[in-house]
Amino acid sequence: MKKYDIVLVSHEKDFNNIKYIIEHCEKNLEFDSIHLILSDRQPYTDMELLEKLTKRPVYKHLETDVLKIDKSRLKHRPNWIYQMMLKIFQNVTTNDNFLVIESDCIILKNLEFFNDNKTIFYLGRDHYHQQYYTFNQRLLGIGREYNHSFISEFMMYDKKVVKELLNKTNCDTVDNFLELIYCYVDWDSYPSDYDLYGNFYYKNYPENFKTKILNFDMSGKNSNYWSDDEIKELIQTHQDKDAISFHCWGHN
Repeated sequence: MKKYDIVLVSHEKDFNNIKYIIEHCEKNLEFDSIHLILSDRQPYTDMELLEKLTKRPVYKHLETDVLKIDKSRLKHRPNWIYQMMLKIFQNVTTNDNFLVIESDCIILKNLEFFNDNKTIFYLGRDHYHQQYYTFNQRLLGIGREYNHSFISEFMMYDKKVVKELLNKTNCDTVDNFLELIYCYVDWDSYPSDYDLYGNFYYKNYPENFKTKILNFDMSGKNSNYWSDDEIKELIQTHQDKDAISFHCWGHN
């Protein structure tokens, strides 16, 4: 079985979710460590609690220590794109493989991410946003290579594949790649991290590629956060699902 670490990139609005995500990762997944990459606009104060919820080490990193980006040069949703770049290009984990879990998603079942030498991509709802594929085309000369969107609630990355993606864009460093981001992002062209990586992986490593449909529930509300009682109710009422996601749209 391949080893992997878990990465959570979290805005302060989702800080209350982290303890539930980690509790269920400990219960359902086989991983080596968890790395929190957090907004520095508000302190995160639950580290002692997290250490009681998992026997694996948990590390905290500030997002600006992991990757610096000039948001003023991004013409579309700079905070959103910054979080994507943190997920793809983090280098705080030890293993080549790292599982990015959205900070509003809880995995409720024991899920496998590797089958022999194949990486399993869990597919959520099928989305089509031309802007994602316009960006992929500008960047790598690829489009929607697979017949389903890769947008999901989590994704297994491989640092070796990320490095190859950099090489295919003629970038020696992440900073060089960010220059392309500044150039190619506009209202008609912007990335989806999962669709970028998933389509690149499928095109270049089809023999190591496998998909499964994710059985999940998505909830959402116009609020700044989900309370403990609300999260516990979502967990309790969706025990038949692989995962749940719960969005809130009251905070940027």
